[in-house]
Amino acid sequence: RTGDAAGKTQAAGALSSLALNAANRVTIALEGALQPLVLLWRTGEAEGKTQATNALNNLALNIDNNAVIVGLIGGTSGANKKRRRCGDDAFSESCKHPRYEE
Repeated sequence: RTGDAAGKTQAAGALSSLALNAANRVTIALEGALQPLVLLWRTGEAEGKTQATNALNNLALNIDNNAVIVGLIGGTSGANKKRRRCGDDAFSESCKHPRYEE
């Protein structure tokens, strides 16, 4: 949250590595790292943006983190798009994504 560009880049790299572990993904998010990583991704120097991107990608493997990250960056996740298209039945067999249907 504070510090110079090099320190933020190193921290994002460390979080990226730690986020390879599923339990760590939850802990990292609960400790409040998602918003600072999105800020680094948006405003950091090139290497900081790269490390933030890697960390966010790993953290987004957790569905709850993914929803928070998508909200922070202002996007729409595939799951949210599907919910809008299919309502409460978004994850039922009758509402498969056309790309994956045979």
